[in-house]
Formats: sequence, structure tokens, C-alpha cells
Amino acid sequence: MDDFKFLPTFFITYMIGQDVTRWLQWLQTMFKVQGRLHDVALVLASSYRKVNDPEIGKQQRQMLFKWYRYLNAIHYLGYFNLAPSVGTSPDEVLQDLRTVGLLNEEEYQQLQFSTAKLRDTMVSWLGHLWHEELERGWVQTLDSDVFMRKICELRGVLAQLSDMQDLRVSQMVRVMMVVVTNILLGLALIGYPTKMYDQTTECFQFWPLVASYLYFICYRGMLHVMFILDKGPFYAKGDCVNIDALLVSTERFVFHVFRTSFRSSEKLVNFVLKQNLPFEPEE
Repeated sequence: MDDFKFLPTFFITYMIGQDVTRWLQWLQTMFKVQGRLHDVALVLASSYRKVNDPEIGKQQRQMLFKWYRYLNAIHYLGYFNLAPSVGTSPDEVLQDLRTVGLLNEEEYQQLQFSTAKLRDTMVSWLGHLWHEELERGWVQTLDSDVFMRKICELRGVLAQLSDMQDLRVSQMVRVMMVVVTNILLGLALIGYPTKMYDQTTECFQFWPLVASYLYFICYRGMLHVMFILDKGPFYAKGDCVNIDALLVSTERFVFHVFRTSFRSSEKLVNFVLKQNLPFEPEE
């Protein structure tokens, strides 16, 4: 048995290492998605130069809010079919986005025809919207190259996140490892009580029982860890990642970055003063 246990130990160590690496790749990919969305937001925030203009400032701020809706909706759709909290039903996820105001009625109806590629459809909207704004002269021509490169990178990393669930270790290797481990545990349950048998007048053999139990728990525990990690970072009973924290972090980032260049109007200042509210004018 001592010679045989090398094989299951090697199998378990290898498989757990593979599953831990895959779990970390999940996390890295989620951070990459967040990073690409932040990059797009930075390009947009710096490209709108007349958000305080008396004539078109209001319209440009409205367009920034549209970008805000699209970026947050895309981030949410990135976890569609992955996270249980987002779900797997296209109708439900679109209804959720419409309910919170990230999609208007027209956009909601349009996406009904693209339920197979909701995320990719919205990413393509970013490109169309950018060129519309470019034709209106509201965004900078010099930013076009970096913007298009960033949304292409965003599409790629979103596809990578979606495909991570198919990136698994061969199930044949996993099954063989379970078989070999169970054989070892069977030999241990038979061998340890015999090997550690103590000549005594008592009918209960305490130490062989404890040794067999600990041996069994260690190996079965490692198998359990392996199967939990294989389910990914969205499995509620495992090492689960809170995607709400990522979604909220991106939402706050986009909100504040888009408002960086906003200047308070005199009308707003007078309203705040009338309400007797604390107000600190922007410098």
C-alpha cells in the first residue's frame, strides 16, 4: 500500500494544482473585463470637451449618461450564463436591465432580436455610437484609434470570460484519479486495522480506527476541494466571488470619471443655497 499511494497522491496534487490555476484565471479575466471597461470610460470622459458649454453642454452630458448605461449593461451581461444571480434567461436579464434604467424601451425591444448574442450586440453599439458622435463633432478624431482598439480588446476579454467554463481538465483523467484514490482508500481501510492491531483484552481498537478515519478524511477532503474548485468562482457553496462588488466598483468609477469635468451652474448653486444645504463650489 505504501508503494501504491504515490500514484493517487500525484494525481490529486496535479489536479488540484490545475483547478487552482483555472480558478485564478477566472479571477484575472474578471479583472481584465473591469479594466477594459475603465479604459473605455476614460477615453470617453476625456473626449467630450464641451460638457459645460451653455449651448450643447446639456446634450453632451445626456450622451455621457447613455455611454454610462451601455458600459454598465455590458458589464452585467458579461456574467450572463455564468453567475446564478444574473441567470440564464435572456428575457429575464433584459427585463432586469430595463427595470434599473440601463436600457430604455426601444433598446429593450431591439435586443429581443439578439438574444443569442446580447453582449456582443451591445459592444457593437459602442462602435456605432462613437462614429455617430464623431460625425457630430462631439468627440475627438484623434481618440478614434485608441477607442476602437479598446472596445475590440473589451470584446475579446468578454469572450474569454464566457469561454472559461469550457476550459477544463480532461474528465477522463479526473475519473481515473477518483478510481485510483478509492482503491487506495479501500486498501487503507483493510490494511490499517490489520497493521496497527494491538494485542489487548479490549474488543475496541481505538488507534487503528483513528488512523483509518484520518487517512480517509485527508484524501476524500482533497477530492472534495478539487470538485468544488472545478465548479468555478460562481458556485455558492465554494470559494465564491462576489460579482456585485465588481459591478458596483465599475459603476462608481464610470459615474465619477464622467462627471470629472462637470461644473456647477449658477442655477444649481442658488437652489442649494435656498435649501440651506452645504455646498462647496468646484474649483
